[in-house]
Order: sequence, then C-alpha cells, then structure tokens
Amino acid sequence: MAAVIAKREQFNCGQSMQISSWHVKKKRNHVMQHRDIKNALSEGKDNDRQLTKRAKKSSKKRKRSTENESSEDEKSPKRHWNGRDNVTTSEDEIDEELIALINMKQRRRSRNSDNVVTARSPKEDKSDNEVIASFINKEVRRRSRNSDNVVTARSPKEDKSDNEVIASFINKEVRRRSRNSESVVTTRSSKEDDSDNEVIASLIKMKERRQSRNCDSVVTTRSPKETKEKNCDPIDTSLRSSSSLSASSSSSSLAHLKSDGSSNDICTNKNVKAKRENIKCHQCMAQRRIVVPCMNCKDKVYCISCIRRWYPNIPEEEVAEQCPFCRTNCNCTICLHSSGLIKTSERDITHQEKIKHLEHFLESTLPFLKQICQIQKQETEVEANIQGMFSSFKLCLQAFLIVPDKRFSFLGLLPSAVDITETQCYNDERVYCNHCATSIFDLHRSCPKCSYELCLSCCQEIREGRLTSRDGVAYKYRDRGYDYIHGGDPLPESDLHEMAKDQAEPSVEWKGNNDGSITCPPKEMGGCGDCVLQLKRILPVGWISNLAAKAGEMLRSKTSQGRLKHECAVPGTETLKRAASREGSNDNCLYSPSSSDIQEGDLCNFQMHWAKGEPVIVQNALANSTGLSWEPMVMWRALSEKVDSDRSLQASEVKAIDCLAGCEVNINTHQFFKGYVEGRTYGNFWPEMLKLKDWPPSNKFEDLLPRHCDEFIRALPFQEYCDPSFGILNLAVKLPPNLLKPDLGPKTYIAYGIAEELGRGDSVTKLHCDLSDAVNILTHTADVAITEEQLAAIEKLKMKHKAQDEKEHLEREGVDKHPDQGLAAGRTDLENKTDILEITDQKDHHSDNISKDEHGSQISGLSTAEKERGGALWDIFRREDVPYLEAYLRKHFKEFRHTYCAPVEQVIHPIHDQTFYLTVEHKRRLKEEYGVEPWTFEQNLGEAVFIPAGCPHQVRNLKSCTKVAMDFVSPENIKECLRLTEEFRQLPKNHRAREDKLEHTLLSHGCFGFTRSRIRSSVSEVKPLLVKRAYPFDEIEPKWQRYWEENRTFRTPDDVDTSKPKYYVLDMFPYPSGAGLHVGHPLGYTATDILARLKRMQGYNVLHPMGWDAFGLPAEQYAIETGTHPKVTTLRNINRFRSQLKSLGFSYDWDREVSTIEPEYYKWTQWIFLQLLKRGLAYQAEVPVNWCPALGTVLANEEVVDGVSERGGHPVIRKPMRQWMLKITAYADRLLEDLDELDWPESIKEMQRNWIGRSEGAEVEFCVLDSDGRETDMKITVYTTRPDTIFGATYLVVAPEYSLLSSIASTKQSESVEEYKDIASRKSDLERTELQKEKTGVFSGCYAKNPANGEPIPIWVADYVLGSYGTGAIMAVPAHDGRDHEFASKYNIPIKWVVTPNNESHIEDGKAYSGEGTIINSSNMMVGLDINGLSSKEAAYKVIEWAEETGNGKKKVNYKLRDWLFARQRYWGEPIPVIFLDDSGESIPVPETELPLTLPELDDFTPSGTGEPPLSKAVSWVKTTDPSSGKSATRETNTMPQWAGSCWYYLRFMDPKNSTELVDKAKERYWSPVDVYVGGAEHAVLHLLYSRFWHKVLFDIGVVSTKEPFKCVINQGIILGEVQYMACKDTDGNYISADSANELGEYLQEIIPEERVVKSGEFFVLKDNPNIRLIARAHKMSKSRGNVVNPDDVVSEYGADSLRLYEMFMGPFRDSKTWNTSGIEGVHRFLGRVWRLIVGSPLHHGAFRDGTVVTDEEPTVEQLRALHRCIAKVTEEIEGTRFNTGISAMMEFINAAYKWDKHPKSIIEAFVLLLSPYAPHMAEELWSRLGHQDSIAYVPFPKADPTYLKESTITLPVQINGKTRGTIQVEKGCSEEDAFTLASQDEKLSKYLDGKPIKKRIFVPGKILNVILDRQNVKVGVQ
Repeated sequence: MAAVIAKREQFNCGQSMQISSWHVKKKRNHVMQHRDIKNALSEGKDNDRQLTKRAKKSSKKRKRSTENESSEDEKSPKRHWNGRDNVTTSEDEIDEELIALINMKQRRRSRNSDNVVTARSPKEDKSDNEVIASFINKEVRRRSRNSDNVVTARSPKEDKSDNEVIASFINKEVRRRSRNSESVVTTRSSKEDDSDNEVIASLIKMKERRQSRNCDSVVTTRSPKETKEKNCDPIDTSLRSSSSLSASSSSSSLAHLKSDGSSNDICTNKNVKAKRENIKCHQCMAQRRIVVPCMNCKDKVYCISCIRRWYPNIPEEEVAEQCPFCRTNCNCTICLHSSGLIKTSERDITHQEKIKHLEHFLESTLPFLKQICQIQKQETEVEANIQGMFSSFKLCLQAFLIVPDKRFSFLGLLPSAVDITETQCYNDERVYCNHCATSIFDLHRSCPKCSYELCLSCCQEIREGRLTSRDGVAYKYRDRGYDYIHGGDPLPESDLHEMAKDQAEPSVEWKGNNDGSITCPPKEMGGCGDCVLQLKRILPVGWISNLAAKAGEMLRSKTSQGRLKHECAVPGTETLKRAASREGSNDNCLYSPSSSDIQEGDLCNFQMHWAKGEPVIVQNALANSTGLSWEPMVMWRALSEKVDSDRSLQASEVKAIDCLAGCEVNINTHQFFKGYVEGRTYGNFWPEMLKLKDWPPSNKFEDLLPRHCDEFIRALPFQEYCDPSFGILNLAVKLPPNLLKPDLGPKTYIAYGIAEELGRGDSVTKLHCDLSDAVNILTHTADVAITEEQLAAIEKLKMKHKAQDEKEHLEREGVDKHPDQGLAAGRTDLENKTDILEITDQKDHHSDNISKDEHGSQISGLSTAEKERGGALWDIFRREDVPYLEAYLRKHFKEFRHTYCAPVEQVIHPIHDQTFYLTVEHKRRLKEEYGVEPWTFEQNLGEAVFIPAGCPHQVRNLKSCTKVAMDFVSPENIKECLRLTEEFRQLPKNHRAREDKLEHTLLSHGCFGFTRSRIRSSVSEVKPLLVKRAYPFDEIEPKWQRYWEENRTFRTPDDVDTSKPKYYVLDMFPYPSGAGLHVGHPLGYTATDILARLKRMQGYNVLHPMGWDAFGLPAEQYAIETGTHPKVTTLRNINRFRSQLKSLGFSYDWDREVSTIEPEYYKWTQWIFLQLLKRGLAYQAEVPVNWCPALGTVLANEEVVDGVSERGGHPVIRKPMRQWMLKITAYADRLLEDLDELDWPESIKEMQRNWIGRSEGAEVEFCVLDSDGRETDMKITVYTTRPDTIFGATYLVVAPEYSLLSSIASTKQSESVEEYKDIASRKSDLERTELQKEKTGVFSGCYAKNPANGEPIPIWVADYVLGSYGTGAIMAVPAHDGRDHEFASKYNIPIKWVVTPNNESHIEDGKAYSGEGTIINSSNMMVGLDINGLSSKEAAYKVIEWAEETGNGKKKVNYKLRDWLFARQRYWGEPIPVIFLDDSGESIPVPETELPLTLPELDDFTPSGTGEPPLSKAVSWVKTTDPSSGKSATRETNTMPQWAGSCWYYLRFMDPKNSTELVDKAKERYWSPVDVYVGGAEHAVLHLLYSRFWHKVLFDIGVVSTKEPFKCVINQGIILGEVQYMACKDTDGNYISADSANELGEYLQEIIPEERVVKSGEFFVLKDNPNIRLIARAHKMSKSRGNVVNPDDVVSEYGADSLRLYEMFMGPFRDSKTWNTSGIEGVHRFLGRVWRLIVGSPLHHGAFRDGTVVTDEEPTVEQLRALHRCIAKVTEEIEGTRFNTGISAMMEFINAAYKWDKHPKSIIEAFVLLLSPYAPHMAEELWSRLGHQDSIAYVPFPKADPTYLKESTITLPVQINGKTRGTIQVEKGCSEEDAFTLASQDEKLSKYLDGKPIKKRIFVPGKILNVILDRQNVKVGVQ
C-alpha cells in the first residue's frame, strides 16, 4: 500500500498540484487516533463533554454550510461551496487541536484522581476550565464571523487576547508540573509530558499559521460570482500547494501531512494566494489530511474513513490504482444522484432478431386483440339496436307515407352507421370502470349527467344478470395484547378493541333494460340513477379493428418463423437446479443459467421454460453491474442528503412492518438499518422482524436513486423481456410514449431475516399471486448472529406458542362440534389428533429442501456453498396446482395466524387475501393430502428470480435481505394476466389485493401500434452476450498442457539428426512487462506456433524457443517507484508471461529458455562488446545526448516524444556527455548491399535503406566574411546532394550544436544565439526534423561568401538542421527545397530560381520545386563556372568537377546512419566490462576470463541527478585494480542499452547451456540462419539493424557462418482495441459534425456509446441526429486508454483454441485488425461443431460421450474430394501465412461433412491432423478419442492427392427463352436429358418450367442449356 500511495503524482485540475508521498503507518495511526479521541470523549466528565459537544456542534454546522454540491466534471455536476473565503480558516485542524487539548486535561484528571498526593486545588481546576472555555468561545466567535463573511482578517486586539489566553494556559501548566515534580507520588511519565508539550506547541503553531494567513488576506468578503469562480472544483481549490510529509518525530500522535510552504499558487480567476493543508475527499467533500489519490484519473481523492466505511470490499491499494469514480461504482451523494454514467442495456438486438421478436410478439397477442375486437363489435351491435329502436317510428312513418305497401323488416341500424361519441381523455389520466375499477382503453358506457363509467365486461354481466355486488368486506382484527402475541393469555374482553376496516353498505340490485340499454346505477352504488348510459369511445373509430387487420396481414407475410417452436438445445445439468421432487413429473428442475454464461441462444431456453409457466433463476446477475453498493445505508444516505430539495426524501423515520404483529410501526431509519445488520429483539429475546416494502416509493425510485436504478436495469438478465424502457418483448414498453403508464418499478424490499424458521413472526412475504410477470434480484444480505441465550429463549417461546395453539384449537373444535358440552367433548379428539398443529418440532429449513436424485445423490441445487450464500427461501407453486392449493387453505385456514397473531377468521380468496404463509409442516401436509409440492429453492446473493404471472409464491428471508424487483408483461403470459384481471374484478371493493397494480387490459392492446415500417426499421449493431460453452475446453486444455510439460513433447534435443531438414522459427524477444499479455501479443506467437507444428508434422527438426529481454528502463523505473529490486519484479513478470504463454498451448522448447538478466547469458553479451572494442568498433566520444534528469539517464531518440520522456513524461534536454559508441557506420555499405539478398517485406528493407540513408553529393566550402565583408580564414563546409543548385543558395544554416557557432556569432547576436541553443537542446532529433513543425531560427549576425557567384549570404542558426548529419551545416536553396522555402518565406530571405522543370505544370505558386530540370540563372565566368542549359545531373557533375579543381569542395558519399550510442546511465543493464586507470584515465578491457562482470546488489538504485550512474554508489564494486599492472582503477559505471541483449539471443537458443563459447560452431552451422522471424513493425529498423551489425562482426571473426541472421522476416499486423466513437462539440456544448470541427479551431470531444451510433454510407453518425458525423477510431491497446483485453479472460470464457483460431481468422496476418470480443463466438461455435461432428451431441445431462461417432466405412469419392481439397488449401495457406483462408477451408469442409450420413474414420483423422496446428488441444483430445496413444504433434501431416483435386463437375448456365435464369452443377460429359432433368429439379429454375409447354431445347455440351417455351400455349394456360 505504501508503495502505491507513495508515488508522486501530478494532478491536473486546472491548477498544478501535487500530493507528496506519505507513510502508511503514520496514516493509519492518525486514523486510529481519531477513533481513540472519540472513545475518550465519550468517557469524559460532564464539563468536558459539554465543551466537546459544543465544539463538534459548531464544526458540524460549518460543514453543512460549506457543502453545497454541484458537478465535478462532465460526468457529474460541479460542486459549489458557499461564499465565505475558506482561505483564512482551517476548522478541521482547530477541532483536532481542541480535542487533543481536552484529552490531555482528561488524562491529567484521571491520573490525579488515582494519585495519593495531588497538588491540584479545585480553584486551579476551575481556572483551567475557564481558560479552555474562554479559548473555545473565542474560536466560536471567530468562526461565526468567518461564516458570515463579515471579517476574515484578525484584528490586533483579538490576536492579543487569544495570545493571552494561550499564555495563561501555558503558565498554569508550568506551575502544575512544577508542583507535581515536588510531589511524593506522580504518575506523569516523560513521554506523556512530551505529548502534552507537543499538543501545546501544535496549538501555538496553529495560531501563528492562522494569524499569518489572516494577515495576508486580501479579500474580506466574497461575492457569489467570486465564490463560484474560486470554488469551481473542490480538488482544484483544496490542492494549491505541494505538500510533504512532516519531518517531525514519529512519536507525535498527530502525524499527518503538512504544507511545506514552498510555493504559493495563483487561484483560478482570482489573484488570492493561499496555502492548503487539507484535501477534499470526493466522497464526503470534507477537507482531509490523509487521502488516497487515484493514479488513473489523477483527479479524485478518497479519505481513509470513507474507503473503510463505504467501500469495505475495495482495498486502499486498488483505490489508488483506480478510484470508485473511475470504476463507476462511486456512491457519493453526487454520483448516486447522477444518471447515464453507465450503459443499462445489456445488449443490442440485430435487425433480424427484432423482426423475429416482434413477429413472435404479434402472434402471441393477436388472438387477444381479436377477442377485444369481438367484444367491441358485440357492444356496437347492441348500441345499433338501441339507436334503431328510437328511430324506427320515424322511419316507418316516412316509409308508410311514401310507399304504403312497403314491408318493414328492420328494427335497428347497421353497426357501421352507429354514432359513438368520443370521450375527452388526456394522456396523463386514466379512465376506469366505477364498478370493477378495471382500466378502460376504448369503448365503454358513460352517464351524461354524473360521468359514471362502466366497462364492457360489467355491461355484459348486467345484461346477463350475473353482476356480482362486490360488497365491501369487513376485516376484524383484535389486538389481544403483547403477551398474547408471544404465546401468553389475551387481554380481558373489556380491554379488547375490535377494528373494522372499510365496512361496506348492502348493495342494491342493478339490472339492464329490455332493449340492452343500461341505466346509471343509484346513488347508493355511486351513480345518479337518472340517465341511460351512453356508448363512448376513446380511440378513433375502427382503430383497434384496423390494427388487428394490419397485424394479421403482417403475420401472413412474415419473413421469419415467429411462433416459438421450442427447438432449443436441452440445457445441461449445470444450468438446471433441482427444486422439487414430484413423482412422475419432468419439471422438478428449474432452468438456472449463470448470467456470465448467457448467450443469445439461451433466450430460446428461457422462452421454452417461460411459456410453460416455470420460474427461471439466473445466477450471478449482479456480475454484469459495475459493483455499486446496495447496502441499505448507502441508499438511505442518498435519500436523506439533500442534493435536490425538490426530489429529496425526508427519511429520518420510516414506517416498517412488524412481521409478528402484522402492522406498521414507526422507527428511526438509523435504528432500522442497525437492526438490519445486528438484529433486534423484543424484551423476551424473540427476534423482531421488520421490513420495508417499496422504500423508496417505486414511482420515485428513478428520480431519487438514479444510479441504483441504472445499476439494477444493467444487471437484469434477458432484457428483451424485463427492460422497462427497451424490452422488445415487454408489453408495458409498447404503450404510446405519452400515455399514463403503470408503475413497473424498480421496487425495493428491505427486511430482516434469520435462518431459523420461527413459525410465528418470520420475515416473510406471504402467499400471493401477482397480476404481472416479475423479476426479483437479491442485491444485498447481512448475517444476523444469534446468541446461545437467545436461542434458548426462542425454543422456550416456541413451546409457549405450541401450547397456545393447542388451547385455541381445543376451544374451536369444542365449540364447533359440541356447543352445549363446551370444551370437554373436543379434548379427546385433540389428544388423538397429531397433525393439526401449525408448528411441530422445527427443523432447519435445509433439511426439508435437499432433494435426492434417482441414484440417491444430493442435488447440487442446495449445496453447502449455497447455504452460506443463500439469502431467501422461495416457494413457487405451479398454475395447475392452484385449485388444490386453494382447497387446502380453505380447509385449514383456522390454523394460520395473521394480524396481531390472531387466528384467521375468514377467507375471501385464499391466495389474493395475502394471509397465509405455509411452513415446512404445512407444505408436508399439502403434499400428503393433495399431492401438491412447490418449487423450493434458495435465492443466493446476486441471483435473479423470474416469476411468471399466475404462479402463487411466498418468500422467507434467511438473512437480512435487500431485494429489488421489476414488473413486466410478457406475450406468453397475456392470457394469464387477463385471467387474473378477471379474478381481481370479482373481489370485494375494499379487498387488499385490488390496488390495481397493472392495468393489463390497457397493456394488452398497446403493443400493436407497431407498423410494418417500424418492424423493419434499422437497428444498432449487435453486441451479443457471452456464449455458452460449446465443448469442454476447460477440461481438455489443462489436461494436454500438463501432458506436454510432463513429457517435454516439444523439446528439441541437442544432438539432432542433421540429415533431416531444419526449421528455425522465432518470435521477437518479448519484454516481460508487469501488465502481462494482452490479446494483441498472441497474434505473432500463434502464427509461429502454427508454422512450427506444421513443420514438425512434415518431418523437420524444429527449433522453436522462447526467452526474455528483461533488462531495461521500465523495470528500473518501477523499482524506483515501489522500492522493490528490479530483479524481483522482473522475475515475477517473467513467471506471469510464461504462465500465460503456456495457457495458450504454444509449443515452445522451454528447456532452451534464456533471459538477458542471467549472468550466464550476459557474460557473452560482454564478450561480444570486448570483440568490438578490440577491433576499434567501440570507442568513447563527447556527443550531444538526450538527457532526462528525472530518470537520470540518456534516452534514445525514439524514447523522446514532444520533448519529454516516453515513459513518465519527464522533461528531456540535449547536453554533451562522454559516451560509449559503436561504429556501426563502418558496416553501412554492407548493411545496405546485403538487403537485396533477404526474403523480407520490401517495406522493411526500404525503412532500413532510408535509415542508413546513403546519398552521393558534394562537400562545398563557404568562406566566412568579417564585419567589413572581407574573407576570413574560417570556412563552413556544407554537404549537399544537389550541387547543381549552388547558384540558388541564398543563405546558410548551421545546427545549434555546430562546433564553430560560438566563433561565428556576432557580439550583438550572441545572446540570442545562446538562448536559441538552449531551447533547441530540449527537443529531440525527431521533433526537430518533423516536416509539419513550424520552422524557427535566429540570425547569427555573420555572412559567408557563395563560392559560385561570389555573393554574401547570411548565416542562420536553425534546429531543423542536425549537427549529427553531414557537417552540421547546409546551403539553403529556398526555391528548390520545401523546408528552406518555408524558412526563407518566414524570415524574408531572397528566393532565387535556378532550376526550371521540363513540364511547367509542375510549378505551384508559392511552393518550392524540388525536382530535376534544366538549369537557369547559373553562370559566373569569373570563376569559370557556367551550367545554364544543362540538365540537373549534368550540372551536378560539372559543379563537383569545378569544386575539386578550384579547391572549393569535393565529391562525397554520406550516410544518415550515425554511430550507435551504447551507454545508459542506469542500474538495470549489463555492466560494461571496462576499467579506467586512476592515474592516467586509460581504458582497459576486463579480461575475458573474469567474465561475467556481474551487477552489484544495490539498495539505492535511484538516479543521482548529477549524471553519475547509479552504479557509482557501489563504491566497493567501482574501486578495483588492473589485473595486469596492479594499478588502482575505477570500473565503468554506465550500463549497456536494452538493445544489447536482444541483438544476438537467436544464437544462444541454438546452444543455451554452453559455458565455454557463445555457440557451438557445428550447431550454428546447422541451425543458421533463422528461417522465419516474426515480430512487430516497430522493430523493423533499430533492432533488426543492430542485430545485423553484430552478426556481421561475428561473421568477420568466425563465430557465425552466415552473413545475415534472419532469412525471412514477417511483421504481423497490430490488433487494435474496439472501435471508439467520438462526437465533436463546440464551446457551448452543442454537437457539431466532425467534418466541420476543424474549421472552428477549438472544439471538445465526447465519447459516444455504441448504441447511439449508426453507419451512414462510409461514415458513422449519431442515431438521433444523422447530420452529426462522428470520429470512429480504433486505438492501439494500452493500459492508459483502458482498451486492453486480457487473454486470460478470453481463455476462461472460450478456451485457448478459440482465441488462437479467432486471432488467425480476423484477417490477413500482416494487416492491422480491430478486436471485437463478439467475433470470437463464431470460431468458438465452429470448434463446437467440429467437436459434435466427431464426438456426438451431448447427453441428456450435458456431458459428452467418451469415444466418437465415426465409422470404419470406406469413404466415398465425394468425401475424398472434399478432404483433399481441404488438405491442399490448408497446407498452401499455412506456408503462405494466409492463416485466415486456411480456416475458411476447414469451415467449408465441416459444412460439407454435416451433410454426410456417415463419417469415415480415415476422413476424420486426416481432418484432425489439419486442425492440429490451429487448435492443438482439441486435436490432441480428438486424436486420443480416435484410438491413438501418442501425441499428434509428430504424426505426419496429410498430403493432398492430385487425383482428387481435379474438378469432375462444371457449372452450366441455363437460359429460358434466351435469358439466363440460373446455373446448375453437372458432371463433365453430361447429356442433354440429364441436364434438363437437373434444371427441372432446381428450386429456382423449376418455377419457369413447371407445367409450361416446351417448344424446343438447345444444348451445347459443357457450355449452355437454352429452353424455348411455347409462348402461345403459355398465354392460353395463363388465361
């Protein structure tokens, strides 16, 4: 922990701020001291307690007044403080000092009270108390003033008064101690005196600091605007100065961070200087001295107390690595009230899935829609009859007058002519039936006078005379007292109060009229009784019938199989949980997949069980969430802390349900939640069970707890059904957007619970049945411990309850049977009856629930692990068992107790009454009497339980539980919802269940608003869930990895058979970083492994080793930061890398493993250096280097980015240092020439050519002029590749590090030149030569003479010229060089054209022309040079010839390549084997016999900061003697660069154990060169160039036999992270299109979630605004970007073979590719198909058979052709490293094989051999199952038989009436008749030929078949 937190980090929060390192022990002591202070205060005397309370109260008030939160960044609102100036106060600090002062007084008094002799008088005690009180009062007054912003600066009078108070206290302390020192007995120790002295000294320092701050205060009051500007970010304002750990003694009890006062930073927007000691904790927003900073965001800090209280499961070390805010599970007040921080939808749905779901949805709901249409049609016909009766007289009269003899046969109107008035109904109101309270969605009857509304169902019942009265029911509850509830006697009858609820009046009969009309009910029933109810509508006329017609039409033309056919794979035993033991039943097991294993196909299994009305249990549902805490106190804190007063919930008290009494009780929230964790009991030790239901209210849950709402929705499995916003199969989602929607949740259930079944007062949800489907997730549990004493009391009370039950049963039975004889007659029956008691001997709930299978083994559903995790016990009954369940409850209802533990007196509806909970005993008897058994199971933490509508269920808490539920309506259960709705309609009006939870008839029609266009609308790209295991890779892969390791399968022996061909395949040396592998690393390793495995099987001797490039700066920097030796961390990292590589099944020869940090290895690295030194190829020189002071080392150019180090971002400067150099330039020509012989990618060879940079040109001398224009002896030699342009040179440029610059620069310009040199020294060579960089320079003040034309030209200094290239000076020709032109244009230097292109169109205005052409303006006969009219090449030759003749220059070949800087000022590297004689400084090589020169062990390997390497600290190692002369000497303290060890490791792999020579010559001759070398393109230049250089040196000295080390080099492409979408925003926060963002210049970027993105053409745009084009980019995987995918995770989910296969299948091996985790599912499924093809489908319990399903039959020709085509393709593609197309060939073969009836063993064996290089684990297992004993690794690879590669079929085009309509496959030589027969059978062609008369056929064998139809007959046939 200390190592993590001690790291210095720079926090960029608008102002520069630092958190210094601190020691974890002191930090923890500080926290423990606060705890001790708190305990001490609680034990102090009254006076001190009052003082402390005052101080604390004042502090609390201040904190409340200062914490007005707002947002912190883009993700959460900023937090603002109030207006007072916090600069002048430090309240937390003062509070601590006061508490320490009070504690000191308490300790003293405690001691004095125990002393025999005490010198303290009451008067002195009183005086001291007055001093303290005076001090506190003054502090309170001062703080009060500060809080009111009246005065911040201290007045001199006040300071003096405070000082007098302190002085008075000190004097009294001195007097007291003086007396104590003279006392006979004193308990004061020196340590205690020192502690008190420190407290007083600290108090004085605090006062001084406060006064100093106050005196410096500038602003006395702060305006609101200033406050907002000042305090825009809590961290930005709380961290203004660097802090450091106090250097005080560790004995100080208040050790903490203190300001060092080293700097005063300027506050944001205000020039107010401030010193900040405290830092604001992101969680509590309090200023803290001890915090843990986040190293990830470098923004948030969390205090220790908050971490321990609110994040107990996250260690401080992990908080430091990634804080809760970065983890998106921060539960601070602001974050808990922020929504949209996480993606809630678990996955998107593809276009085809959406169509399928909606068709299934419509098929399920269309019957009910038709039913609604039928009911409305009937009511319309009735209305037509009513309106027809009224108008019939008028119609008859009119008909009689006009047509007297007309017969009248009509009595009513046609339904279509009925006029139905529309009801005015707004979207935010609900129309419901006044009689049955059912929601009304369209047609209904309404009273025109009193607006009484009646639904169509009630209308029908009225007409049929079966309308139930629905009279209210009188519930009678008798509170018989506390003793009765606990098994005692009831209160006397006179004291009992009968409580009746909702006593209803007798109902009045209500009948319909003869014509079908209905009169408004009388007033007694809520109507007026006066008017006839009129038919009205809510929706447009015919809306529902039209909708039904559209839905039916859509289904008739559907494109997919919408109806659920349940053709799902049978779930394995791992996804089934045994929950019942019903005999002869096949539904005893419930579908119970794990959330992490759910894939797209599992929805089918869910639907299969769901459609049968079975519950579903999803394990580990919370695993999909971010880990936000569901602890009730976290939610309570979010509700009680006012972030938004309009939305906050006053939660100081809650109304909880007492489960024993069954009534509500008021309880303080804190007490409730304390009992939740610790438990509560009544006075008799009986557990008190309390529960909160729907807290906070579900209709406010999303507003009050938005983060928890998002977290819950994110965790929901099968979101197609239960997502409340986007669930495509959730009926409630389909309601129109503005319609009043039912309350679906989330709803919380927080309740106590214990494992012991009490029988009375258990924490239960009583038996009930919901109107809707529901999903319930157990989000939090707490174990409540029960003491032995309490257990004994419980058992005693249970016996008391039992006796009470017996007594009351006796009374009931006696009265019922023998009213006259009283109790006597029933007593005998009671004695003989043993099964009537509600509670018998209680058993542990597990004993009843553990079931056995048919073999007697225990069902895993209730394992010991689940007992430990289980939180709630569920009983869910089947729908078909409901009648029997109701019968049992009606029969035994008197045995149950309800409110006040009174026996149940009446039953309205056994289930909907919610009165009963069936104990273990009742469930046993239910099964005995009716054969009914529920599904019984434990719900574990994080599990989601899906409960279908219509399934009665009950729950008992086994622990204190927090559960969150969500209601939904699935299409499968609409019928059940409507049935339940009808049941609820029949319940009495005041029945508890008639709360109308969901208006289902409203829901059941809302889904049909989707039109065809809506269904076919575009949807976002799919993001599937993790796939389920397709084959047992988790068993196979470890098995074969152990086999390979134990048998050393891939070991290459030292003495190989050299007669066999060799194949040396090598991966580039990996550096073992602490982060381990990511999925990009195995790409190259998998490719080389496939090649190695192929060549082994082809009979080659294969060398395929692995090792570690382990020296280097990263390990050393990590060691410096953590204090751990780099060797320790490096070896740990190597072990991690090795483990990961082995888990992927790579066939490395681990016996040849080497590491560059082993002395046995770097002995030969040092030996090679000595050979270079002997040959003059190693030397020392003073060169400018990239020096990083923070890292204390020289960096290579590629290690410097934008002037800072690539690692750590530390500033880098250029400074000259004496360094070791390797003369690689001596081999430049050979390195260049030998490239042509290599089988390398042309791009790599070109990069090496450019790096070497060979060019032919001329060196020309320019004479420097003095101030008078005369030539001096000083000359500047320039190198140019275009001597033909010498007449166009209008100025010279020298590099800032040019050796003669100080002599050239004039006195006037020298200062400017020196400043420019300093600036340039801070840039790397790459920065300076960047073409896009703006050119800078400074005039030297001097001129030179152009030797060609004699003109004086200025000499400039510019950093785009490097001192290391050429001579460090150039002649600038701005007309013909782009950089020179840009520079000259900027500084107004003349531009002279001397070359004109042959094609004038190549000239661009304002730009240089750098090509060749014809020379112009280039003649000076005075010097004998005229090149006008010549071509560029001719002119160049003539200029060089002229320069050599006149002595002005010479021809020159130059190289960009520089000598290799071969020294680093580091510890962690190979020591350079050189010593320096102390007297002369001469360098002496260490004798080869003394190698290896090992690194000394150092405890301090940090940089010295002076340029001296860390090795200089090892004095005893540095000081040595020269072995040859005996003179004193000093060792070289620089170390070799990381490149050194990796330059030659390929040679060591050939002979890794050789201690006498670098490599055995015979072995080297056999294995050299490396046949295939695979690695990243980032090593294409330096590593390969350095290796080639060393190899050529070793070739020259006879160590190696080849000129080049690597025959073939392959660069694999990069695997990029998943695509990230960015939207551009202007400064006002408005989205702007990416293509126009650059025009603004300044814009912001925002990450857009994938679900908000759609593709439009070639671009990606916002889904809701297609005009906004997005930036879509995939970045290289890196820890800083957070896009790293760990291969360990992929292997654990899909297996190593799937990962290997996917990485090879992603695309061409050499191309860059974008990682997509969902893409791996395809190859995983492919491997699953291979497995099932050979092994067979899994058995009923999910396991696979041991053998295979292949046959011994002879293969057919067709099978042989398919096989050999596959062999040829796979072999060719592997050898060509086109691995993806090789996989495609195998997929084609498997597709074909699945069509065969039989699978011959010979065919399958050959295919397994083809598969083995790609998927070796599966291949080994299949090979073993096919009957082979040995490994497949060395079995000969199959060869393609050319016989079967010849195509025997051809594709024949078929024309109908001259128009090509399709093709058919025919055998070569096929006859006309056979071809026509095949065409007639073809599905596509048959529709043109069936039943059509044919006029003639034209057949050209092998070419075409043309069928001419008889057109005339065709027409007749059509007619």
